[in-house]
Amino acid sequence: MAENGDQFSFEEFVAIHESQLVASGVPQHFWNHLYSKLMNEVFDAGDSMMMVVDSETCNWSVFATKDILFNDSNNIFLIDHAWTFRPNNARRALQEVPGLKERLIEAFNIKGALDELVSCSEYVGSESGDTKIEGSSKSNDADDSSASDDEESFKSDKIIEAILDKIWNYAQTYTVKIRKATVDDNDLPVWYIPDEFGLRIGHSKDPNFKVVPFFYVFQNIAYSLLFPLRNVADEEEVTRNYVDTKILLEHPEWYDILMIPWEPIDLSGNDVLHKPKSNSYYLGGREPDELPDEPQNAALIGSKPKNSVHKVYVTNRQLVDNLRQIKVELVDDPYEADIIWMNEHFHNFK
Repeated sequence: MAENGDQFSFEEFVAIHESQLVASGVPQHFWNHLYSKLMNEVFDAGDSMMMVVDSETCNWSVFATKDILFNDSNNIFLIDHAWTFRPNNARRALQEVPGLKERLIEAFNIKGALDELVSCSEYVGSESGDTKIEGSSKSNDADDSSASDDEESFKSDKIIEAILDKIWNYAQTYTVKIRKATVDDNDLPVWYIPDEFGLRIGHSKDPNFKVVPFFYVFQNIAYSLLFPLRNVADEEEVTRNYVDTKILLEHPEWYDILMIPWEPIDLSGNDVLHKPKSNSYYLGGREPDELPDEPQNAALIGSKPKNSVHKVYVTNRQLVDNLRQIKVELVDDPYEADIIWMNEHFHNFK
């Protein structure tokens, strides 16, 4: 396989990404042009579509600027990701990453609402009611500076709260599966916000386009792919289904519930039915331990003299390197060991 930044063939691209493309439902006739656009970082959606804002509502939409044919293999487009994050560190990123708050305020179209949120009338500083008098002491100037800093911090917190409240209307996820014995953070869903173009594609229950996340292995970067589901006419609005997910496929009756972030509904009158899970549900993801039977247990019970050498099998030498009063002999075969000390879990105790 070609190293990152090197040239690689279409066949190599397919060999690595085919399962991902098939699982995402990307028609095969788009693959060659997708390969070319990824190789050359071509973002050409603007050649076929444009963003339009409603002057009265300030809501954005995307419209085709020419006929976009499903059978035209060039009609697959890359959408960049403006921000990739984990929910548990989203607030800190908004506090620390320069320009991120400002970009999301514009992208989420919440600038007008923020004027009311961060109005000075809501802020009450430690010196509220005091009036600065010309010629006052330096200590008063310092107090004013401190109050100003507090007010800016208050406004920043309000802005971050507004963004986090709105973020779930736009955030989407993908998961990068890495084959290994243990689960770590890489197996958890990665949340991302598409760029401004991706954010402004409208929703439809009968969409004419599909958007899917795509992890480009050769650059270790994620994009979203936009491609038509049918022929789209010039000046037709470009739409996608916001809840076109595995959950909807498994539970189509949940459509209205999944759409709540965009189309709120009152579910207070609905009965909440608790369906207990079977034991197999909770044990399904576990590997059962194989415990020794009574005769095996009886044969193992015993002890060695204090000064005898204990055979130890370890996967981390930290234990044996710090032993002072026990004599040990390291062995390579756990079946020869008196003591087994492993970092990872094991299940066969027989």
